[in-house]
Amino acid sequence: MSHFKFYSADIQTGIKYDNFFYYPIKYQKYSTTSEENRVLTFLNDDSFCIINSTSNNPAYIKLERNSISNPYKDNRCYVKSNVGLFTAEKPKNLITTANFLNVDAVNSTSSAAFLSQLNEMGQNGYKIVAYNNKVYGNKTVNSYMKLANQNTRYSAIVSDRTASSVSNIYFSWLSKLNENGKSGYQFLHSVRPSTDLNFKDYFLKNENDNASYTYDSGYLSPLVDTNQLINVLNELGQKGCRIIQFKQYFTGNRAEILDNKENQPKIATCVNSSKHNGTYTYRYKDYPTESSRLESTLALQNMINAQAKDGYRLVSRSLDISATKKNGLLFMKDSEELDVGEFKVFSEDIFSNTPILKYLDKRFNQQGQIGWLYTNAEFVNANNPKSIQADLNDFQIIE
Repeated sequence: MSHFKFYSADIQTGIKYDNFFYYPIKYQKYSTTSEENRVLTFLNDDSFCIINSTSNNPAYIKLERNSISNPYKDNRCYVKSNVGLFTAEKPKNLITTANFLNVDAVNSTSSAAFLSQLNEMGQNGYKIVAYNNKVYGNKTVNSYMKLANQNTRYSAIVSDRTASSVSNIYFSWLSKLNENGKSGYQFLHSVRPSTDLNFKDYFLKNENDNASYTYDSGYLSPLVDTNQLINVLNELGQKGCRIIQFKQYFTGNRAEILDNKENQPKIATCVNSSKHNGTYTYRYKDYPTESSRLESTLALQNMINAQAKDGYRLVSRSLDISATKKNGLLFMKDSEELDVGEFKVFSEDIFSNTPILKYLDKRFNQQGQIGWLYTNAEFVNANNPKSIQADLNDFQIIE
């Protein structure tokens, strides 16, 4: 649904045509600075629609109004709902509250400036949870979270890396992950500033945690099916290795990768913590494809709740299995963390429609203060801090 604004003073006197009224208005989308002439008409006591027409064309207005069969499914319409009640809905079990800060984005290609921001925020107990998202006014922000029940500090480092060849890109990265993991640094983000084989790898360390980390890989044929994926992930999971990435394709020749018989196999990368002694198992589900956004949201909420009862939490909201099978849902079960907590599914991503910064701040902190934590699935909140890594995107959320 588009964000827009109009004021009561902009709503002109109603005009009656046949058996309904319509009201000329000045309409402005938040993403623009120009006003447009539209008309507002009520379908009933609970819904109104904004029709792209001037007031001197009543026959067209009636035609468009009569074409609206279901205001829930028409993006011109707005329906009174219990969204206020839903927004205020608290988790049944309060684990922690959280504060959020959205600050001007610093691009990771500028390692000194980005490290400075990460470390300044980290020393005040904030860890980065979202990176470089657009907000209204041609700005971008980085988002940070601080949990109320922790006195944690975070420190960040960057490793410059040069791959010797295209076939060495992945393995030079994996080597850096294991090198820094020995000192307790978890992988955060990589950036390639140019077309050269030069990279910057960022790592974040929870200074209150004395764990060390090792990283491993699994390889799948390019024509991945869900059974093959789950088998590979479960094999890694039995070693205590938790998936953090599934996007890279290997280019080159290495005998240890599927006996060098597959062209461009896809790679699953996972992390193992020295303090974790359990195993991981996985499930794949197709994304709900209901007829409306509301119905899809409810179906997804029911699916996430059902998986949570079995001890599985969402770890990818948009898993691309192959070039033809995209946007699947991946769930993970940790044998040491069977209570994954509760989840709250919104109908829109928190960053959708280029939000106004003050409303973004309000949504983050309003939910955080009642016990709902942002997850990088962006439209799913969780009450358990261990369940906030909910997508395998380019930016990790460090536990």
